[in-house]
This record gives sequence, C-alpha cells and structure tokens, in this order.
Amino acid sequence: LQRLENAARDARENLMPFLMDAVRAYATLGDMCNTLRRVYGEYKEPALV
Repeated sequence: LQRLENAARDARENLMPFLMDAVRAYATLGDMCNTLRRVYGEYKEPALV
C-alpha cells in the first residue's frame, strides 16, 4: 500500500500495476480506497439550492 501511495503522488505513474500488486498481497478494497483517499481526498458534492 505504501508503493501505491507513492505512485499516486506521481501524476505520471500508472496506478493499475500497483493496484494489482496490492490485490495479490490480499489488500482489501477498503485498504486501497483509504490509501488513495489520503492522496486525492474525497469528493464532496456542492449543495445547491
């Protein structure tokens, strides 16, 4: 997951190989999503009235 986080910080890096490595290491979807959230944050839809 650390390698995935480092790759996510590099805008030129393809994340798919790192995601596949995480899956092969039995990381859960939640683990991978939390790792990417630390780098990219979480989208919050603006409230329009």
